[in-house]
Amino acid sequence: MKKIIIGLLVLLSVSAAKANNISEKVQKSFEKEFSKATNVNWIEKGKNIFQVTFTYNGASVEAYFDGEGSLLSTVRLISEQQLPVMIIRSLFNYYADYSIRRAEECNLNGSTYYLVTIYNNAETITLKFSSNGDEQRVNRIKNKNSKKDLESMQHLTLACDYIGEQ
Repeated sequence: MKKIIIGLLVLLSVSAAKANNISEKVQKSFEKEFSKATNVNWIEKGKNIFQVTFTYNGASVEAYFDGEGSLLSTVRLISEQQLPVMIIRSLFNYYADYSIRRAEECNLNGSTYYLVTIYNNAETITLKFSSNGDEQRVNRIKNKNSKKDLESMQHLTLACDYIGEQ
């Protein structure tokens, strides 16, 4: 029964990919990397760049592939507890009056970094951390800004994809 369900899920993801003009080479590469993925949705992001969003081991994941089927980057939503200790320490030491809104683990070209969006009553900040806790401020907006600015901040937190890094 389990094999039948997995087979159906793979068939559905292949059907969705074909509907979005995703090549067989890219699909096979995805299936090799993420064989147990569910809720698979493909989007062509540009010439020969394909984004796939899916659930993997219970986590929301985005992956980017080129037209040759090479995995370019991944983005995974994570909880505060899944952040490296050095990042948690940095947040505690320098941003104690902020709460975490969103945390993402990003992998690009063999490097892992983390995007963490924090907020308080006055502002929302997105920070980029290396695994050792080195920090770079990506964006800061005052919370009294327009709804459009807040929406752009939400989209920015997903900017650790391959396209945004180029």
